[in-house]
Amino acid sequence: MAYERKNGFGCWTCRLRRKKCDGAKPKCRNCIALEITCHNEVVKPAWMDGGTRQKEMTSSIKTQIKRRAETRRERPVVQVTTVETGDSNFILESGQGLIFQDTQQNQSQTSDLFGANSRLEEGTVERMQWMGSVLSFLDEYEEVHDHLPILSRGRDFEIDFMMKYMDYVFPHLFPFYQPCLQETGRSWVLALLRRSRVAFHSAMSLSAFFFIAALIDVYPGQHDYCKSMLWEKVGRQADICFELIQHDIQELSLRGPQATVLEKARLMQSITQFLIFEVALSRSVNWNSHLTPALGLFEDIWQSTTLDASGSKLLAVLDAMTTNLRFGLDHGGYVWSPEQAGLRFFIGFLIYIDVIASTSLGQPARLIEHHGDLLAQPDNSEADFGFIPIRLSSLIGCQNWVLVTISQINLLDIWKKDKKKISSLSIMELVNRASGLVRTLDEGIARIEKSAPGPQKDHRLIFRSYVAGHAHTCASLSMAHTRIWAHAAHIYLAVVVSGWQPSNVEIRYSVSKILELLRTVDLSTHLRTLVWPLCVAGCISEAGRNEQEFRSLLSGMDELSMIGALGEAQKVMEKVWDERRNLDHEIWDFAMCFRILGEPVLLV
Repeated sequence: MAYERKNGFGCWTCRLRRKKCDGAKPKCRNCIALEITCHNEVVKPAWMDGGTRQKEMTSSIKTQIKRRAETRRERPVVQVTTVETGDSNFILESGQGLIFQDTQQNQSQTSDLFGANSRLEEGTVERMQWMGSVLSFLDEYEEVHDHLPILSRGRDFEIDFMMKYMDYVFPHLFPFYQPCLQETGRSWVLALLRRSRVAFHSAMSLSAFFFIAALIDVYPGQHDYCKSMLWEKVGRQADICFELIQHDIQELSLRGPQATVLEKARLMQSITQFLIFEVALSRSVNWNSHLTPALGLFEDIWQSTTLDASGSKLLAVLDAMTTNLRFGLDHGGYVWSPEQAGLRFFIGFLIYIDVIASTSLGQPARLIEHHGDLLAQPDNSEADFGFIPIRLSSLIGCQNWVLVTISQINLLDIWKKDKKKISSLSIMELVNRASGLVRTLDEGIARIEKSAPGPQKDHRLIFRSYVAGHAHTCASLSMAHTRIWAHAAHIYLAVVVSGWQPSNVEIRYSVSKILELLRTVDLSTHLRTLVWPLCVAGCISEAGRNEQEFRSLLSGMDELSMIGALGEAQKVMEKVWDERRNLDHEIWDFAMCFRILGEPVLLV
């Protein structure tokens, strides 16, 4: 029978440190003051064995104390406000938490701040305690060498914030990803969070941050301290994720040729999920350090997989993950397992990131030679229905051909710069190379305008709608988004061929079309998926009315939507506008725009 702690015994952390504990929940006063994990379980932890594991935990807690002490020393000295609340006083210190000062015996403990400069209203203390619980649950995951299975503790906050990620955060980041029933829905997301500690840490942190940001948006001025305290916790979570990734990469490397496709794919997905986490919170200054190993793992998987009888290399990779579920679909498609569905998602997202990253780095997209094998042709924004190649329209809302064209424009830009370096650039050859790309963009835009779907019948109550997912709605939205992307690609190509000319007739036309199309988009839901074309059009827009229209678009967005790449795009555009008169139009280009903040931005 498991040993259970008696009431009033105190937390296991204090017992390990041989300190007197007040037994407060969710965290005791000692652990709050030291900002360390408070192990307050009823059942005795397995590591309290009086042996090696207990010594390891002692060492780990000492490390936490030292790390927190260094953090506290770095904090600035701030004003202290005392708020009277009947029987007790709260000393509120920005950056230091909330310290409870007894005037009578009271066991309330909390680390949140509501209305620091005003009298606390009835019920506020309870809200403080609750918010303290919400934020402190992240501390439970700061033990990198904790080998307990994820979700093994069965805590409600884990389930709560996991479902916040599934129901709100993930759809907010990927509004176009609405897989149908035969694609296993989004079950692979849940499987990934259950399996990967990196994915779990990053998802929990994203959920908590989005939750607090939403509270601040609804109740401005009441949760600012929560946000600053959570940001510190999120930073620690990011450090843990990075350490876990390094550990996993090292272990996989040690396995050498014995490492399986499944193991490589899972690590690739964990790294990509961490990259999503970093970019979503604008934390990833050096995002390329995450993208590079993820792309390297994909290349390793691709090269180590043998082409099968079907003639599809992608299908061979998916089959190497797990036994595929073949269903009798008329078109010969597949019902993917969660592992396969998740891999298809991350491969598609890596292709997208790779193309956009190449425009910031001024380097060729690393996966460009695989586009023909991985991407469906054509991608007409229709539902996937188990086809093997990937349709980016169902992932980011932009059809494949536009992203492929952008990667080719980037190659043309690199070719042009290389020729200029050796003084052998032929303008005629440059124009000839660009003409095919212009034709692709013009024909693609015309094709979309002709095939734009009309009003669709409502299929929400018909079972077949579950099989098709939200195909009708997404197809219409994706076509509008693809036109925006295509016009931005036109601008990108015009700058490569003719240089930085905001007054160019073709550029002005594309900028005006993008602004016109943006007025038809549900900005609160989908503007995040249009960050790159928005930034391209905004940077080269002329001073005056167009510039103000872009400002107005962003000023109308809520704070939550501006977190991440959209906020970065705003900074880039403002900086370019400020430097407009000083730009050397002979050499200025979009790669320089995307590096104007000091480091290349990743606009995804």
